[in-house]
This record gives sequence, C-alpha cells and structure tokens, in this order.
Amino acid sequence: MKTFPSFLVISLSLSIAGLTASEVKNQSPGQAPIENSTTHAEADYQLGKRIFLGDGMERDLVEAAALMRSAAESGHAAAQGYYGFLLSKGSGLPKDEKAAVTWLNRRAAEQGNAKARASLGRLLAGDLVGKRDVDEAYYWLWKSAEQEEWNAINFLKDMVHGMTEEERKEALKRIGVEAEGK
Repeated sequence: MKTFPSFLVISLSLSIAGLTASEVKNQSPGQAPIENSTTHAEADYQLGKRIFLGDGMERDLVEAAALMRSAAESGHAAAQGYYGFLLSKGSGLPKDEKAAVTWLNRRAAEQGNAKARASLGRLLAGDLVGKRDVDEAYYWLWKSAEQEEWNAINFLKDMVHGMTEEERKEALKRIGVEAEGK
C-alpha cells in the first residue's frame, strides 16, 4: 500500500476543512486550538470519499470506512449515509445490514439526507434486515422522492406494482394520505 508523507495528509485535511497551515501555526499559545467538530467531520468525510473512490490517491476501503465512521459519529449526515451504505455492502468493513439500517435510519435519514432515505427504504423493502416492512420502506422512499432523489422515485414505482391493495392503503396512511375508496 502506498503511504503519503504526514505533512501532505495534514495539509490535505486542513485544505478540505477550509483552514490554512498559517491559521493553525499563527495561533497564540493561550488560544484555544482550532477545533470545530463540523469542520473536522467534513474533512474526514471528503478525505474518506476520495480514498474510497481512489480520487488522486490509492483506493483503500478500510481507511475510507474508518474516516466515514469518524465523520458519521460527529453527526455529519452525508457521512452517516455513506457509512450506512458501506456497512450494507461490506466495503472496507464487515457487512452488517442491521447496523446499516441504524446508521441510515436513526442518523442520516432522520436528518433529511435524501440518498440515505432512499437506501433505507430499499433495505426495508427487502428481507435483508429481518422482516420486510413495506409501510416503513414506502415512507422513507416517499420522503426521498419528495427531495427529487431519482433512485427513490424509480424504486418506488417498481415497488408499488408488487404491493397488495392492503399494503398500498397502509403505506398511504403512513405518509398521511387517505386512500381513495375502492
């Protein structure tokens, strides 16, 4: 595995975080260190994404997953969704669909991340995480589709065709729409 000099990694992380080396270097000794969990989470997220994709550096799924988890634990919604995705696929860490649902649902989807909402809906629509939950799947796919996430829109169209009339009625109730009587 190719390693990078620490000054390059630090410089890249600061750059992604929107800080310059002079801002860090010019702090007075009594001044609180520049530490913004949001900024660090964004830096971890951006670096993790680049490492995952191999964008300008060697692809390392384990390192990418570690950086995504760090950003996710700091509350970064996009990182939470990405980390949930990595867990669902087993990319850089052991595959764990139940943990993926936790990260996608309680964290990223509830913060409004459209991609996480779509991923969660797709996981719940199958039986990968235990019992299939059509109502909950429909709810999260609908929320994502409202944000114009095309994956959710397409999956929702396909899902509706496979639902029973009763499942459709319950799903519509879940999103707050009364089904037309038939």
